[in-house]
Amino acid sequence: MAEMWQSITDFYYDLILNKSDPRVNDWPMMSGPLPTIIICISYFYIVKIIGPKLMESRKPFNLRRTMIYYNLFQVIFSTWLFSEALTNGWWNDYSFRCQPVDYSNNPKAIRMAETCWWYYFSKFTEFFDTFFFVLRKKNDHISTLHVIHHGIMPMATWLGVKFTPGGHSTFLGLLNTFVHMIMYGYYLLAACGPKIQPYLWWKKYLTTLQMAQFVLLMFHSFQLFFIECDYPKAFVWIIVVLAMGSWWHTVMDFYHDIMENKSDPRVKDWPMMSGPFPTIFICIFYAYFVKVIGPKLMEKRQPFVLRRAMLYYNLFQVIASAWIFILSLKFGWWNDYSFRCEPVDFSNTPEAIRIAKGCWWYYILKYVELLDTIFFVLRKKNNQISNLHVYHHAIMPFTAWVGTKFVPDDFMVENSFGVLSRCDVIGPKLMEKRQPFVLRRFMMYYNLFQVILSALIFYRVLKYGWWNNYSLRCQPVDYSDHPMAIGMLETCWLYYMSKFTELLDTVVFVLRKKNNQVSFLHVYHHASMPIICWIGLKFVGGGHSTFFGLLNTFVHVIMYGYYFLAGLGPKMQPYLWWKKHLTLLQLIQFVLAIIHAGQLIFIECDFPKIFLLIGLPHGFILLYLFSKFYYESYNKKKVK
Repeated sequence: MAEMWQSITDFYYDLILNKSDPRVNDWPMMSGPLPTIIICISYFYIVKIIGPKLMESRKPFNLRRTMIYYNLFQVIFSTWLFSEALTNGWWNDYSFRCQPVDYSNNPKAIRMAETCWWYYFSKFTEFFDTFFFVLRKKNDHISTLHVIHHGIMPMATWLGVKFTPGGHSTFLGLLNTFVHMIMYGYYLLAACGPKIQPYLWWKKYLTTLQMAQFVLLMFHSFQLFFIECDYPKAFVWIIVVLAMGSWWHTVMDFYHDIMENKSDPRVKDWPMMSGPFPTIFICIFYAYFVKVIGPKLMEKRQPFVLRRAMLYYNLFQVIASAWIFILSLKFGWWNDYSFRCEPVDFSNTPEAIRIAKGCWWYYILKYVELLDTIFFVLRKKNNQISNLHVYHHAIMPFTAWVGTKFVPDDFMVENSFGVLSRCDVIGPKLMEKRQPFVLRRFMMYYNLFQVILSALIFYRVLKYGWWNNYSLRCQPVDYSDHPMAIGMLETCWLYYMSKFTELLDTVVFVLRKKNNQVSFLHVYHHASMPIICWIGLKFVGGGHSTFFGLLNTFVHVIMYGYYFLAGLGPKMQPYLWWKKHLTLLQLIQFVLAIIHAGQLIFIECDFPKIFLLIGLPHGFILLYLFSKFYYESYNKKKVK
């Protein structure tokens, strides 16, 4: 035990004395972490125990004037820190791609290190946010997440100042001080009284600004995992964890707001409807069971004979599905529902309640359908349990929960991925005993066609919207017969049709027996896009969602241009060094599309938010799959 303690002590002193930046050792609070830790623990104790206890029998303090001065101080302090971060690095010679720490005694490097220390100090001044809540008896504002966020930041920034005072991680401070300038500016104006309230319509954009900050920060930090950069990766992880923690804090505030204010109060007390976590837990457990636990349990067992059980199960599903189908017709779609636009009836009329209950039963039916996969497990038909199958069944209960919780007035139309999802089976089977086709000339013409088609769609999307009067902030759909609206609608149809032409990508792989290219990512992406585009064209042919088409066609011009050049033969290979950047371009496309679509959650915009439930999850799935592909294709190879 004594030896272990000695090893820990030696490691600590080596870290503090030899691994840290010697320039900051004599600065206040920088000799060791203990003072910072004590202050943070004291903060926790004061705001969660001592403060509320002392205020229990007292009246709340009136701190309006104090808060005005405090918020003014924070605006000035944050503005100064922001300007220092710019002038000593980011405005001049700092690189957004990779910025090592300058540990020299260069005046600029020292100035940036001092700015980092003052940023660290500012985290202590922000404790007063919580102290004011305590003194005003606003204890409902002092959530555990709020306290953890404010209590952990000084310790995290202490590490940054001690070991990396400058370089890549200061982008966090740059963004954060800019956001704090705006945020404390809002608080300052709000504290000035009711006469200012009409001018504070932009309050709702503060959360959007914070979310954008975390997305930019994570994107800026994550890139260091894919490139060579002389910056400690350990501190990248600290920044990522901080960003994700802050993001989670913001998301949870937003979550409580939508649960309390945006959901349908009629369904609040229905089973499983109080919150999403039971649904999420069941879906995750289902995926883990059918992919890991189930096959492991059945490994040494004989498959079960479930013919009779499956007969009854399928009969039940036919009856249940028919009942919900008839219910949706009887109380809505057969009578007065509009296929063009049908608002939610949140009233307590018998018809509205009946259709809401129908939505709830549809949600419950999604759990029953999990038995499809469990029967595969028990019958040892593991080849049927594809990633697509599990994803589809795992995501549907959660999607149905969202619909029932917020818009219990509609029924989701399920699309079959059957034929498309098995293109990795039928094609290879047919080609098994055949020689691969030589399709070089055909592929050249095909790729040239795709370049021209994508360029045409890109031009039309610009011409009929984004080049002229479309807004990046909020763009409703123009359902009129105006020539510009019709032109954009026809462009959406052309984009939808292009998704079918792109299926030839996979057909060509099959005919050339390049089956290793027919990955789950490839099949899912090409199989889902026509359906997503059909939904968009059918209901929102134009407006905000066409931004993805704009990005996607631009990427396709570059991508199919690369394929066309690659098809010209070996003489072109030396000029195609930029191949790996294609996937990076696609990742940037998804990040931009997610940010652009996600902002509608936080602002008022006359664009149906229900389509975000389709577009955003799809975007995040593609971002994950393409990121995984990029990492496995390029980063792992580099490591090897």
